[in-house]
Amino acid sequence: VTEHTPFGGTDAQTLAKSQGYEIIGSPRAVDEHFEVLGKKDGKFYELHAHRDGKLVQTRPVTAGDTRWGTLVR
Repeated sequence: VTEHTPFGGTDAQTLAKSQGYEIIGSPRAVDEHFEVLGKKDGKFYELHAHRDGKLVQTRPVTAGDTRWGTLVR
């Protein structure tokens, strides 16, 4: 039996902020992680926040992005 520590959107935001990202918009639950739009050093990134404390910067995001573009300013 595996126990999972509760991990929600607020936890995902806290994880991203702890690594220097400004959070833009709300986290989106996907499978076993949350997707977060973060901004760091003037650039936007899609981040995947996992319950095990890992934050993965998956890709840069621009205003033309179909998923996050409306939040890029």
